[in-house]
Amino acid sequence: MFSHYSPCINTSSVLRKSLSQNMEKKTRHSTTTSATPLDTAAFHLGKEEIRQVRRLERSTEITSLHMHKVNQLITTTFRLCHLLQLRLLASGSMLPTTQVSFAMSVEILKKSGA
Repeated sequence: MFSHYSPCINTSSVLRKSLSQNMEKKTRHSTTTSATPLDTAAFHLGKEEIRQVRRLERSTEITSLHMHKVNQLITTTFRLCHLLQLRLLASGSMLPTTQVSFAMSVEILKKSGA
C-alpha cells in the first residue's frame, strides 16, 4: 500500500526541486542584467514623485489664482466701503463712533497690504 503512494511523493519532490532550480536561474539572471528589481522599484517611485510634484504645482497655481481673486474682492469691497463712508460723511448721517471704527479698519487693512 505504501509503495503505491511513493511515485506521488517522488513526483512532488521532483517538481519542488525543478521549481527551486528555476527560481535560482531567474534570480541569477535578474542580478546580471542592468535593471535590478530595486532599480525598477526606484524608477516607479520616481515616476510617482514626479506625478505628485505636478499635482502640487497645479494646486499651487489654483491656490495663488484664488488668493489673487480674494485680494481683488477685498480691495473692491474696501473701496466701496470708503465711498459709502464719504457719502455718509457728506450727508452728515454718519455717527462719530462709526467714523472712528471705520478709520481703524482702514488703517488695519492698509498695513496688511490690501
